[in-house]
Amino acid sequence: MWDLAIFVTLVVIGYVVGRILEKRHYRSIRAREQELRDIMVFASRFPPTLEPLRQDLVAGSVVISTDYFKLVVAGLQSIVGGRLKTYETLLDRARRGRVGAALLALALASSAGAAMKISWTPCGQATAVVLGSPD
Repeated sequence: MWDLAIFVTLVVIGYVVGRILEKRHYRSIRAREQELRDIMVFASRFPPTLEPLRQDLVAGSVVISTDYFKLVVAGLQSIVGGRLKTYETLLDRARRGRVGAALLALALASSAGAAMKISWTPCGQATAVVLGSPD
């Protein structure tokens, strides 16, 4: 009986603390996205202009931790099958948060006005080609 009480307590604490930290992280992500909104991002393989531009390759990576609640829910979902929706927010936070902001901050630091050919991997790594004015 005590084992069940400890388990339920850990799950509830994991849920509450995880939600608070996740909301705080999304707030900081939105703030960083507002700061970097002047950089254009293109999904195409080619620059939007024909004039020669300086190009730099930037890369970034991120590690986002999971909480006890998401671990338990993902374990239950893996038994019955289906998408692991609890981990989708982790991937979104990694993509938008540290990696996206890091790439765009590097683009801003190299005085680039655009980023293109951004590639993401599920393990939290990304690369992009940033475009700036010709030297």
